Amino acid sequence: RSISSRSGSADMLECLGMPLPLAEQEAMACLTATGFTFLFAPAYHPAMKAIMPVRGALGVRTVFNVLGPLTNPAAPPYQLIGAFSAEAAKLMADTLAGMPLERAFVVHGEPGWDEATPAGAFLLYDVRPGKVTELHRAPEDYGLSRCKPADLAGGDAAENADELLKVFRGEDRGAHRDALLMGTSLVLEVMGEVDNATDGVARAAAAIDDGAANAFLETLRAHFAGTAA
Repeated sequence: RSISSRSGSADMLECLGMPLPLAEQEAMACLTATGFTFLFAPAYHPAMKAIMPVRGALGVRTVFNVLGPLTNPAAPPYQLIGAFSAEAAKLMADTLAGMPLERAFVVHGEPGWDEATPAGAFLLYDVRPGKVTELHRAPEDYGLSRCKPADLAGGDAAENADELLKVFRGEDRGAHRDALLMGTSLVLEVMGEVDNATDGVARAAAAIDDGAANAFLETLRAHFAGTAA
């Protein structure tokens, strides 16, 4: 849910037809049927559920923005995590290096965002067990043009869902598409699916251009339409 912005990822997914929160069996069924699922933190993380009202009331980033990803009960072997400051990114990376995982990327980007975007350069910590490597990257490393932060401004849940649909349908080839390409490239790289940034962008772009991304979204929506019938 939204804490410090107008809309969170859960809000947008609901607008796309995904009923949240998903019970454990529903989440597993979605993963099996579509290859994707969404675990709403308050439903699966008791500590996060207890403090969510406080976070919402404060409306600012807190220590829980650091603790949440580090205490993920799913214990994924690969992670891409955004940090709200360079200091928080280093703290999270050092902590992850002592945890049982395969690899993680922790990023903090210009102009002070907890993600890597075409709006500017970003700090990346490449984390493996017992080892943290500090890297610095820019949109140009991904073959992407820089944009203004305002070009990536989001709206409410419905507006953000509509923008995602436009990107997946090939109707928007601007900054939002580039941001999605960059994020997907990072995911592919941290999992070892590609060897470099540009290969990740090319693979992500192909999934949009050949209709695979939109087809996936329609499969996801059809899955929940069927379960609701």
